[in-house]
Amino acid sequence: MEIDANSPNGCWLRNGYVIEREGKRRRIYTPTGDLIFDHASSGYEDEMAYIKEHNLLTPTPHHITN
Repeated sequence: MEIDANSPNGCWLRNGYVIEREGKRRRIYTPTGDLIFDHASSGYEDEMAYIKEHNLLTPTPHHITN
């Protein structure tokens, strides 16, 4: 499965974050295991703001295989 490297999922995976899925809900954990997003309270805009704030975007967009 190809994922856009600068999509939220691509940024999380490329930078060692963990995505935990449970039905339609998902949680995002930092590489050190801290919960940063619980989809009950966050969405795409919040995730992209965090990604930009923490410089997780790649300067050259590409696709990664998951």
